[in-house]
Amino acid sequence: MIDVSLVPSCWVMLLFLLVLTGFRDVHAQAKAELFTTVDGKRFNRQQRDSIEQLGNFIGVKEKHWRGDTLVYSIFYYDKSFLLSPFQKQYMGQPFPDFNLLSMEEEWINATQLKGKAAFIYVCLKGEPVDEEVLVQMNDLQEKYGDRIHFIALFEEEAAEVATRMKQFRLRFKLLPAKSVVENLHLNEDTWFISDHHGIVRHAEQGIPVDMKVKPDGSFRSADDPFKILVYDWYGERLEKLLSAK
Repeated sequence: MIDVSLVPSCWVMLLFLLVLTGFRDVHAQAKAELFTTVDGKRFNRQQRDSIEQLGNFIGVKEKHWRGDTLVYSIFYYDKSFLLSPFQKQYMGQPFPDFNLLSMEEEWINATQLKGKAAFIYVCLKGEPVDEEVLVQMNDLQEKYGDRIHFIALFEEEAAEVATRMKQFRLRFKLLPAKSVVENLHLNEDTWFISDHHGIVRHAEQGIPVDMKVKPDGSFRSADDPFKILVYDWYGERLEKLLSAK
């Protein structure tokens, strides 16, 4: 038998609990954050983001409430441990200085590249230029326009570059750069991405490809062509660089 006189009180109590829960949820969203490491280092959100921007990987082991503060127990390590010797040589350093006459009869030097991010493709002498690579490079240039410098350095003299590229229409600035390329000591075609200070943030050799997928997106057999990922691979890196500026 339910005591009818208690029903209004129950509704009042339920309403009070709902209001209290809602207040606690709103309050919880406003609480502070603290990031701590095993050795006792403590960081706020801004300091934690700065650690990651310096090139470190951050992982969260656990999180818990400490009074009004949400505490994250984190670990981090220097991502440079995962870089190849070639990448360690160039990443985090200014791109090597140069002053070159482009195929468009324009003098371009490394100082002029500062103020914007730069996407630099280095093509070694004797290496075949894949038309699909150039198509995707043009697509990148068309997407980002004048927000990014697009440069192609060739390990050849101007006449050789003109001959090599006569069947293509590359929208990049074409720079015959024999001495500059030789001083880079590269083993294959290479890609550099520098920030608006002229500091190299990405350096990778070879053409990024998906060996499992053909250009049309279907899966390949042993003899089918692979899918070239220049646009996808470097487009993602350029987006992150622009958003971090």
